Amino acid sequence: MRRFLIVLAIVCASHAHAATWKSEGPSFGYIHALVVEPAHPDTLYAGTHGGGVWKSTDGGRSWTLAGTKLASTVVHWIEIDPRKPGTVYAGAEGPGVARSKDGGNTWEWLKVGDASVPGRLSFAPKSSEVLLSDVNIHYRSTDGGATWKDFRVPGGDVKIFRYHPANPKVIWAGGVDGKGGLHKSTDGGQTWTAIGKGLKDFNHVTELIVDPSNPDVLYMKAFRGAYKSVDGGETWTAFTDDVGEKEEVEGLAIAPSSSKTIYASTHKGLYKSEDAGATWEDIDYGLPNQVVETILVHPTSSDVVWVGESGSGIYKTSDGGKTWVAANDGLAASWIDRLWADETGLIFAQTSTGLFRKDPGAGWTEVRKPFAREGEAKVDAIVFDRKNPRTIHVGDSMTYYRSTDGGKTWTSPAKPFQEPTPVFQSLVVDPGDAKILYSAQYSTSDPAETVFKSTDGGVKWKASAKGMTSTAIEMLAIQASGNLLALTKDAGVWRSTDGANSWSETKGLPAKGILGVAIDPAKPERAFAVMEKSIFRSEDGGATWSALTKGPKENMTAVAIAGGSVFVATINGVLRSADGGTTWTKFNDGLTNTDVRELTAAGSRLYAGTAGGGVFSIDVTSGT
Repeated sequence: MRRFLIVLAIVCASHAHAATWKSEGPSFGYIHALVVEPAHPDTLYAGTHGGGVWKSTDGGRSWTLAGTKLASTVVHWIEIDPRKPGTVYAGAEGPGVARSKDGGNTWEWLKVGDASVPGRLSFAPKSSEVLLSDVNIHYRSTDGGATWKDFRVPGGDVKIFRYHPANPKVIWAGGVDGKGGLHKSTDGGQTWTAIGKGLKDFNHVTELIVDPSNPDVLYMKAFRGAYKSVDGGETWTAFTDDVGEKEEVEGLAIAPSSSKTIYASTHKGLYKSEDAGATWEDIDYGLPNQVVETILVHPTSSDVVWVGESGSGIYKTSDGGKTWVAANDGLAASWIDRLWADETGLIFAQTSTGLFRKDPGAGWTEVRKPFAREGEAKVDAIVFDRKNPRTIHVGDSMTYYRSTDGGKTWTSPAKPFQEPTPVFQSLVVDPGDAKILYSAQYSTSDPAETVFKSTDGGVKWKASAKGMTSTAIEMLAIQASGNLLALTKDAGVWRSTDGANSWSETKGLPAKGILGVAIDPAKPERAFAVMEKSIFRSEDGGATWSALTKGPKENMTAVAIAGGSVFVATINGVLRSADGGTTWTKFNDGLTNTDVRELTAAGSRLYAGTAGGGVFSIDVTSGT
């Protein structure tokens, strides 16, 4: 018994110290869908691009992930079953339709024919019938979604069905084919008639809204423009002004409590009409410069509106659009393109909507100056000084910036008008001498100008690529003072052991397809390089490489080394090897979004950038 207790204690202690990923944010994302529970107006659901479904129970002030099953999926739409409170459906890329019966805590995939990127669900009033559109073949359930049968609207590739709010026999079907892309049934979908006088031929219907107070009034969102019908869809009139036929309409919504109030968004902005679409006013002042993808109006107040944007997350107005506030707290659904961090906990993340920074113990802030020129800021490389963490170097195309106060202020010390002109699309600092810097570019016609070197702290630069044959360098990595590796786009990895004065091609690597290189800080002679399906190791400073025969077989995207272990990012999470790449184990505990695109190491802490779940971090030695 005592032996059993000792073993149990060891097992419990092992689990207690198991490494767990921590979500770092930032709190925003690309929003495809927003819905509200009509009986509980403070309960909202958001569908994101790659981050699954998120839920708020306080009107959007804070958000939590609605279950982990969909956490790495693109969710195009969400529908709440009006007959079953707490039953939520989500249309996701890949598997298709998911259902939750407990308000998003758990999800199950529904088998609905071959629907992989389905249209939308529509619930019949006063019955258990449900319709689902899916391009050529559509689906009907008469038992609330338990079983499905396929059917076809003749001549119609349907994107969306809508029922008459009081008569389940009357159904509209909007899509691509037919007269104006619109059909109508008055016998519960047994027969269909093409309607839509006033619509353009080959009209592409993407949304239909039936006015609940007057079902003869319908609104349509099409690929070009938005329309209104006052005779049950028989004839249509296009809206004018900035919501007219020349514009691509993204979002369209009417206020349930005031049917004359309509909101619409295009690539030019967000608009409001208080006369049922006769006139429009611009109300996007105070919103980020992103396209509003979806609009949600409060069930009982036409002035309370939430909008989901194509990258900046969710914003809310309580005064009909006069003012807007961010409603993103906790919504860690951003897409991370690049990621940098240092040992103090300072993080920079290049997202799909700009550059953001997180200070240790603080939240995220957007970084614009001096990097933003038109729109959001975007940089190519960030390097932290190993000996002085307050010194940060940034490569931004043809400009080099440096901060000596932890990123609060920036200067560009590089001498202007140098010939040849240095380019800073990759950047490293010599670990033995902070005044020696190297930069590289991935678009030039002269191989001799792919690498540049500065010996005076970044003021003067000279081309330093003797022997190089590639004209495109993806990244530079430095092993020790004067020892560099250059990952090229079309000629494998090259090596310099004399401070970039000369370069030679390494052996054992393919010319193309290498995604990243990582150097072991504890053993600089050891390095790893990853391709999508292969991983290579070097034990001689990168001179020669060999493929790991027992390496990961999943689609890899990045590699990093931290705490003596090697980590690779895949579209299904992170894998770890503690024995130099001989064996691999999953390393995903706490990593709710497993579509990992970026890895970076800062001492013993590892950071992961995901496709729709923001940034995660973990201390690989302490397990926190």
